[in-house]
Amino acid sequence: MVRKASRLPFAFQRLIDPFVSGVYAGDPSTLSAEAATGRVQVLEKKAGSLVAGAIQLFQERGAEKKEPRDPRLPEVKGQTVGSFREGLKQFSDALCADIDSKGSPVQLNWKLKQLAFDDQSQVHVLDYDTPKGAVRLRSRSVVLTAPSYVTAELLRPVCAPAAETLSAIRYPRVAAVTVEYPRSAFREPAHGKGIVNGFGQLHPRTQGIRTLGTIYSSSLFPNRMPDDDKIMLLHYIGGARDPELYGGIQDLTEGELVEDLNALCKRPIPSATLPISSMYRNGSGNGRAGQGGGYAERDKEQETMESAADQLTSWDTNTRKFSLQTLGLCGPSADVYSDQVAKCLDDEEAAVRKAAAVALGKMRASSETSALLAALRDTDAEVRCEAARALGQVSAKVVSPHVSKVVALHQDADEEVGLAAVSCLVAVGQARVLAPFTSSTFPTVAKAAIMEIGRCPMARTANAGCLSRALSHKDTAVRMAAAQACGELGAECAEEHLRALASASADRHVKVRRAAVQALGRLGSLAADCLVRFFRDSDDSLRHFAAETMGGLDDALAAEVTAKSLTEAQATSTQRQSALQALGKMKAGRDHAAAVAACLDDADLATRLAAIQALSGLKSEDYAPRLEQLRKDPAAGVRIAAVSALAKMGERGASSALIFLEDEDAGVRQSAVKVFSPLHSKLPSSVARAHIHQVAQLLLDEDWHVRLAVVVALGDLHMDIFSEQVAALSQDENNQVRRSAVAALEKMKASPAHAARFLGDDDPAVRSHAEEVYASLGGGRPDDDGDISEATHRDTVQTMLHPTEANNLPTALGVRVWDRAIPQLEIGHNKRLADVKESLADAGVKGMYLAGNYVGGVALGRCVEFGIEIANEVVDFIKVDAKQPTPA
Repeated sequence: MVRKASRLPFAFQRLIDPFVSGVYAGDPSTLSAEAATGRVQVLEKKAGSLVAGAIQLFQERGAEKKEPRDPRLPEVKGQTVGSFREGLKQFSDALCADIDSKGSPVQLNWKLKQLAFDDQSQVHVLDYDTPKGAVRLRSRSVVLTAPSYVTAELLRPVCAPAAETLSAIRYPRVAAVTVEYPRSAFREPAHGKGIVNGFGQLHPRTQGIRTLGTIYSSSLFPNRMPDDDKIMLLHYIGGARDPELYGGIQDLTEGELVEDLNALCKRPIPSATLPISSMYRNGSGNGRAGQGGGYAERDKEQETMESAADQLTSWDTNTRKFSLQTLGLCGPSADVYSDQVAKCLDDEEAAVRKAAAVALGKMRASSETSALLAALRDTDAEVRCEAARALGQVSAKVVSPHVSKVVALHQDADEEVGLAAVSCLVAVGQARVLAPFTSSTFPTVAKAAIMEIGRCPMARTANAGCLSRALSHKDTAVRMAAAQACGELGAECAEEHLRALASASADRHVKVRRAAVQALGRLGSLAADCLVRFFRDSDDSLRHFAAETMGGLDDALAAEVTAKSLTEAQATSTQRQSALQALGKMKAGRDHAAAVAACLDDADLATRLAAIQALSGLKSEDYAPRLEQLRKDPAAGVRIAAVSALAKMGERGASSALIFLEDEDAGVRQSAVKVFSPLHSKLPSSVARAHIHQVAQLLLDEDWHVRLAVVVALGDLHMDIFSEQVAALSQDENNQVRRSAVAALEKMKASPAHAARFLGDDDPAVRSHAEEVYASLGGGRPDDDGDISEATHRDTVQTMLHPTEANNLPTALGVRVWDRAIPQLEIGHNKRLADVKESLADAGVKGMYLAGNYVGGVALGRCVEFGIEIANEVVDFIKVDAKQPTPA
């Protein structure tokens, strides 16, 4: 940013410096102009300089047609900076309420403890700590809005390079100090707009003021200070340059911070040197420019239409065409000229005839239906195309008696004409007559017709036969559309449709086979026999999808058909795996648990794992002893899967899982510990606590992964009786174990003395976490904030208060210190973000979106816009990747 402002030193000192310090709490010499002010940089690239770019932008906006102002917004005068009456929380609360009203309640107090990516099913696995206990979710896409240092720790197990890059983003320490002064303490400002009247102020560093900025809370939120004789201010102090200029705020007490900011208010500053970033309510503004604007607009529109109509007989082709376009833009109000426009359908120039058809459609000229019908036979394809589209825009009642003429276009030699005819028939409510178009020589036309038939119940019923025939069409897209349409038939589905969908299992294109599976799933359990065919598919993802679809049917007939496929003489291992997967999703599958358990002895490893997973889904406690027998299985993966399944089988499962704590494989022991951890298991806490003493013995395990799992389990179960053993892990060689031990002590509400053992840890992250936990347990912060408010008082004295107030400290209403406040978008920031995306892509992680303010920006407006951009990206991703995840 220094380079960008080198030609304008005054602007740098009075505009950029306070902006960067106040908004980013940053250093303009290290901040990336592109990352922090992307929109401003666009102005420079657009016109060669910031000033020229701004002028050009204002000119363009002035030329644009402004949309009417939302009547729900308050009336304001001039350029006004504002906020929500109840603060930004009002905005987030409104968003939550809107989301809740749409049936997807926002979950509060859910803490994401662990994130993983399942390569096989291509979904993210998220483990949450919630008020109701541990919850595991699976999702195709994840949007992470946490700070970069939090996101880094979540991504570390998934993609270490991305985590390392994110952890390098700096966050300076900032304190927010809210104070109250008597109104009499303030001097009258030189601008003459009244005491503390505005939004707030930012402070250039050249003025020797330590405070980053001040918000005039009493002015911005009048209801927060009901006493007119009192003024409330919100100061921000600290930031990236504070340690360099003033030694940092880490050693300041709350009282000292308030004193520093108060000195700011008493410093006399001439009006010529007021901070350029100060913002005030503007008392002036433009009034309404008259009440007759609406009539003037209508007169102008009428004049335009008359002029255009007069030009319809011009000798110049372009003049006639542009006149028709003008009348079309006027819409139905130009219908009085429809007869003149219709005459242009006989023009010698095809471009004019096309423009006439377009105009009649936009004018909703139902009186000229006959002329448009005649244009369907025009020698020019574009004219026929626009005539068909225009008929779809006029009255359906007028067009319906003539649909046969539109249907005749299914034989048209032009592809666009056929598509326009399909659109026309749908628009006038005649989708039931689309059958001829399904046999069009153009695949796009046939596909469009089939899709529209599938969307209309009456059309599906009338054209059920052509849908089944279309499943054998030579074009892939047509077959896909036919399969989707068949899935919408419901009770109208006949045996011929089931046979046709089942035969799609031999289709050479996986997309067609997938569409057939989806259609069969919509048709219910009667399609179960057909769905089983897809268990033998050569594509892994399709077999998975077929199994998920079958599992979703979940009734006795579907379960019986699926279980039968397990014992077929010709059943392949992949077929058995798909059947097991489906049964594991069905409640009705519990009646066939014995058949599932029989597969635990299968010679195929993947089949044994699928059987374990199925029993896990069925939660069949009666088979816990059978799973315990797998402790002798030579494959560690099988033993781990057996332990995970036992976690869902209550007391019997917990008892059987204990034997795996002694397994020779560390991964198996770790999984056995997780059975008793609410973070990883659905085992009731009361059951887990009954066996926790055996689990706690593994605090001395030779493998740090096992020790880590034990610490997490003890913390999540709030087992304070083990606080001494957990505190002893301050000597553990692994920093992750030590950090988790600190977190566990906090959950146990242990003694501050236990957390104090970690205050001298060599790892900064462990040490910082230990300081926070030590304070939360009653040990106080190592950098005590008792007098922190005095620092803000000294600055406030310099700029706003009478000098006599220097020794009169304000009432400190609250002090909040963020050790890591605002991300620093330093030089090379965009490159770092690009590296993170590339690392995630290299790791095969799909559907991961980083949306913290270190990516989109810190301003509220930019956060909202960036949120919309990310939401659109997620929607596009989900549309492309149609794979349905398995909810855990």
